[in-house]
Amino acid sequence: MPHLIVEHSSNLDFPAAEALAALTATLCASPEIPDEYALKARVVRQEHFAVGTAPEPRAFVHAQLRLLAGRSAEANQDLAERIATEL
Repeated sequence: MPHLIVEHSSNLDFPAAEALAALTATLCASPEIPDEYALKARVVRQEHFAVGTAPEPRAFVHAQLRLLAGRSAEANQDLAERIATEL
């Protein structure tokens, strides 16, 4: 039961709905996610955050895919590349 968590800073105009749709579609197209209904995905806006120590505003997007053990390094790399491509 994979979980995709995308976090972004509140000062970023992040298209959450569009990103979520694209990410779930590309991950579910992978043979590593055979049942699309098993993927749990969400986008979380972080109101309180810091990026380094510089006084000027900075922003971030962070994606984490949580999987059960057992996939090959190649499969994990493919999933990571799919996420990076969409973001």
